[in-house]
Amino acid sequence: MRRLAFLLTICALSGCGEEEKSVVAPREAPPPPLSLPVADILPADALAVVYLPDAAGSLDRAAQTPIGRLLGAPSTKAQATLGLGLLATHLQTDPESRSYGEWLQGFVASSEDPLGSLWGRVRAQTEAYAGGGAAFAVTGMLFPEGTTPVLEAMAVLSAQDAGRLRKGIDGALDRLLDDEPSVKRSTAREGRFPYERLADGEVTVCHLFLGKAWVVTSTEALMKKTLRRIGSDGKIADAWSAHPAVAPALAGEAAPDVVGHVRVAALLSSLEPILPEQGVRFIEASGLAGFTDAVYALRLASDGARETVSLLAPSPRRGLLRLMDNEPVRREGIPWVPGRTVSVNVARVDVGRAWRVLREFLAAGDARGWAQAERGMHVAEAAVGASLEHDLLGAIDGEITLLELPEGRSALPTAAVLTLAEGNRLGILAERLAAFLDARQVPFLVMEREGNVDAGEPSILRFSVPLDAIPLPPDAAEGMAAFSTAMGGGPSLALCVRGNRCYLGPNAAVVRQAIAVHGGGVPSDRHAEAGAFLDALPAGTWAAGWNDLDAQAVRIVRLLEQLVPGSAAISLALAGGTGDSVYAWSMRTDDAGVHEEAVAPLPVLGLSGGVVFGAFFAAITTGF
Repeated sequence: MRRLAFLLTICALSGCGEEEKSVVAPREAPPPPLSLPVADILPADALAVVYLPDAAGSLDRAAQTPIGRLLGAPSTKAQATLGLGLLATHLQTDPESRSYGEWLQGFVASSEDPLGSLWGRVRAQTEAYAGGGAAFAVTGMLFPEGTTPVLEAMAVLSAQDAGRLRKGIDGALDRLLDDEPSVKRSTAREGRFPYERLADGEVTVCHLFLGKAWVVTSTEALMKKTLRRIGSDGKIADAWSAHPAVAPALAGEAAPDVVGHVRVAALLSSLEPILPEQGVRFIEASGLAGFTDAVYALRLASDGARETVSLLAPSPRRGLLRLMDNEPVRREGIPWVPGRTVSVNVARVDVGRAWRVLREFLAAGDARGWAQAERGMHVAEAAVGASLEHDLLGAIDGEITLLELPEGRSALPTAAVLTLAEGNRLGILAERLAAFLDARQVPFLVMEREGNVDAGEPSILRFSVPLDAIPLPPDAAEGMAAFSTAMGGGPSLALCVRGNRCYLGPNAAVVRQAIAVHGGGVPSDRHAEAGAFLDALPAGTWAAGWNDLDAQAVRIVRLLEQLVPGSAAISLALAGGTGDSVYAWSMRTDDAGVHEEAVAPLPVLGLSGGVVFGAFFAAITTGF
């Protein structure tokens, strides 16, 4: 049965049935071809949808992006050939995958450019079978045993050559039925639409052709539901493309290459039967039940990819969702592109309010544990004579800048710059905290001052944990030593308060660089595209930034070399491989929710949105 599901999903791209004549009895004449795009065949109440309006065109545009050109470079092709050969050898070591390994080994041996051959085959079949678009939709979730979810799904391809597609599918199914005698093949109909049904007693798969559209569903009930929605004019009254959350993503001068949509509220409702009790409490206490939809759109061009991610949660928002509501970032005076900086990311966050929101959330999750934590904080507050909420967090006026700098002992030297409120006492309080910790002789914590105030140098207070002083088992000592070297000697925090700025970094060298860079710098021509993107920030933007991907790739290679000896050969193709490439992003909030936009040489799948959902599902699965 696994072969049945497998073949039904890939035979549109295989072309495997073109050489054989179908032995299926003549079918009834199909209904008139639909004149609608694939998006209008999808139901608006689908839990999740991935839609490609022009699948073949998207492949062409992907090949012309910087990452596509990198994949087509001779050095990349050589590495791909080597990697595919190693994969083929590995597959042959397992009896269940030996046949696939033998096929892959023969394919690699017969082609000078296996990666290019695979790309060409996919491109050709996509043009033939899905040139007008393709979509996959999850329309429901079932829990027959109370624990294991079963997806009800539908796939739709709009083929430019429906006859060729039908011939290929019929040939593939004929061979499948010869190999799987338990599979029964029959026809059924819903209204004026005839469809084909394949079943083996456990699983039923249905499919039909609607003119140039090929519809495949995982259940017969879903097929009937889909067909009942299609009227005599071929239209669906509540088509997915008209969904109010989706319509903005489909609009614009250039059609998106990929659109993704998740009905978050409906998904959460469908998950309730299997969520643990702490998961349900987490959703309620966090306010994440206020999320209604998540929408993703990708547009490809020769200079890279432009992505937008919208996490829709209408105001007024509750719980953790209140963290989305922030004042717009102040454009003036922000060093978007100082010449030697690797990345700059800026946000305006109401730190005091964020702390109160998190405190309420943590207290709701574990009141006893939070009470113990608060007692510990009160002891520290009494020792330094300050309030964490008012004197420390309240001293930050909301603007936080993260700088990634090219130099320093650490392989990843990142500094943070906090803009402080006038009259803050943060420097004095840091001195008191250092004296308090020093008096307690905290194990494995070293404090030292660097810099001479009398000589005009910034006075830097440094807290560090020397990793080589921590007793470790012999088998972990070598790895920890490499990590310590890569991180510049071990975890540490250096801080310097100058006027209404607080500079934080892993060591004094990085803090001094941050002081020198922040507040100015001549923009580099190399980062012109980032500057243009950031200069056009829409109203309501509260976080934005840019990252030099080439410099970061070089840094990752350097870190790998320190942590894993001999690993340089793995990643050298990444370093500088995409040319002068920059990733720029922004985040804004309105009454509908939070919206992220990014431009990059390759899709990054909405990093901020991914972090939000990753944290959300991690909290559900690990407990609240």
